[in-house]
Amino acid sequence: GSPNIDYLKSIDYVSKSELSKLLNFKLMNKNIIVTFHPVTLESEIDISGFNSLISALEMLDNDIGIIFTLSNADNGGREINKMIIDFVKKNKNSKSFEALGQFLYYNCLNNFDCVVGNSSSGLYEVPSFSIPTINIGDRQKGRVRASSVIDIPNDKMKIFNAINESLDSNLKKISNPYGDGNSSEKIEKIIGEFLAKGINLQKHFFKNP
Repeated sequence: GSPNIDYLKSIDYVSKSELSKLLNFKLMNKNIIVTFHPVTLESEIDISGFNSLISALEMLDNDIGIIFTLSNADNGGREINKMIIDFVKKNKNSKSFEALGQFLYYNCLNNFDCVVGNSSSGLYEVPSFSIPTINIGDRQKGRVRASSVIDIPNDKMKIFNAINESLDSNLKKISNPYGDGNSSEKIEKIIGEFLAKGINLQKHFFKNP
């Protein structure tokens, strides 16, 4: 496991109503958080996946709250952020943040119903909150994932349907492959047992034949 997952246990979690005040945003009955970054391994920057995502979000009922965290500084991020800002201007049920910070972000995960995009956080931390992740495209290809992660291609209707289905899901406790929040104790125990055996620091030389 990862000690970073252990950190989730130290957060002071707040109620949904308190979170709404901290975000200065009216949370709805159902809410999602969206984070999408450019795929940097491709020879050309392709933001068609975000075009599909924005089109899918425009089809959602306006009683679903949408929080965006803006894209990173990679090539293509500026174009994605402009599309987010334009979307927020037209949709009062949405709001964007350049960065939420750990406290607000983890409280969103604790109170929201679904995470959408292609951020590693959707695979890494989100399963610990027992909510689904709609993972779009290949940016996280090859990474270990929990059963709560739903992989979707860059297709508007598939993204739209996956979000709606996820909002109606009722996940039980999900096993996060990145840890259960007790990794530090396990690491300390293993290191302690290793050190207790003693370490032979003598150099060993081998004669060439």
